[in-house]
Amino acid sequence: MKIDEALEQEINEAYSSIFVESKLFKSKNTVSGMNIDDVADYAYLSMVALWVMYCVPLTKPSARAYADRTMSFGNFKQERNMATDLYVALNTLVSPTSTISKQLADQAENVTARRNIKLNQTLVKSFLDDMAAGRLDHTDASRFLLKAERMMNINTVMYKSIRRMAQDWTALNPHERNLVMTRLMQYFNLHAKRSELKPLLDDMIKAEGYSLGDITPDKDSKKDTIKALAVAAAALYGGYKLGQSLLPDAKKLFK
Repeated sequence: MKIDEALEQEINEAYSSIFVESKLFKSKNTVSGMNIDDVADYAYLSMVALWVMYCVPLTKPSARAYADRTMSFGNFKQERNMATDLYVALNTLVSPTSTISKQLADQAENVTARRNIKLNQTLVKSFLDDMAAGRLDHTDASRFLLKAERMMNINTVMYKSIRRMAQDWTALNPHERNLVMTRLMQYFNLHAKRSELKPLLDDMIKAEGYSLGDITPDKDSKKDTIKALAVAAAALYGGYKLGQSLLPDAKKLFK
């Protein structure tokens, strides 16, 4: 390969990873394969997933840390290069002129679809702030997730089904929890493989012993996964005000 060709290839590869540090929205190819409804689906199911993680003691620190990091940028009106996947998705929903919005597929259809997406930023911020502070309860979470489904115009039956079951996570039996996680991971595996939340959900599944497909963790892998989750939680809240309050919980996981 000639030097000029090598340089051109390097430039093209660098340009293909523009936009943000967000894992899911970092690649131009990924963004150009999504439309605004896909972005709404991702934001919605990410918040459902965060609620599930929040309900599980093992992953509650990670859920709180992720919510805190997402809200550390304030409202969702400004583009933030270092923001979370969830923040970028919410910013895309409220800003039709953002960098991500301009690169989405189906631009003409998106104009019409946006009319049915009425994101109440105050409600979203309250949900994430309460989660970050550890004061989010089942009643408030259930009400919010139902409202989120409506204001994001979620029409996929399976996604609605996930929400209906997940909002009552603490009351679900093992079979029902397996079903929720199976459906949730079907979405992430098919549509959001690069999401920041997927590795955390994968680890939670192994640590909690959920039976999804071929996942049958042994005792050693479960122990390693618990430690991995603690490290992930520490990394997420490192540098943020939530860090000090969550550190004791993370340390307990190593005992």
